[in-house]
Amino acid sequence: MKIDELYPSRWLKAADVATPVLVTIKDVRHEEVAEGEKKHTLHFVGEIKPMVLNRTNAATVAEVCGDDTDRWGGKQIVLFSTKVQFQSKLVDAIRIRPPRPKAAAPAKPAPARPSVVAEGLPAATNEDDVPF
Repeated sequence: MKIDELYPSRWLKAADVATPVLVTIKDVRHEEVAEGEKKHTLHFVGEIKPMVLNRTNAATVAEVCGDDTDRWGGKQIVLFSTKVQFQSKLVDAIRIRPPRPKAAAPAKPAPARPSVVAEGLPAATNEDDVPF
């Protein structure tokens, strides 16, 4: 059993997003995250834990969703884990990016044009090019 399983957290951690996760924002709240400590938190639609929203991630969400937190609900972002420097050490952290645009449907190929060779004449070759 891993230590995180022994002491589960109410809040989303980097280990919870080992692979990138597309989430839909439900809302932003200002709530107690530890005894006597209130912070902004980001809540999501579905079965994903809320995330304590640090200044870096708040700025990224604002860049993706606009700076009015009341309008973040329903918007999608991608959560992923990466290493960041914190107090002279590399630590795991959650970061945010916009979702990738959906790929457009592949264009239908143009119908093949039949090659036209005049009767009795040989097909053109590169040797037939006239140098200018």
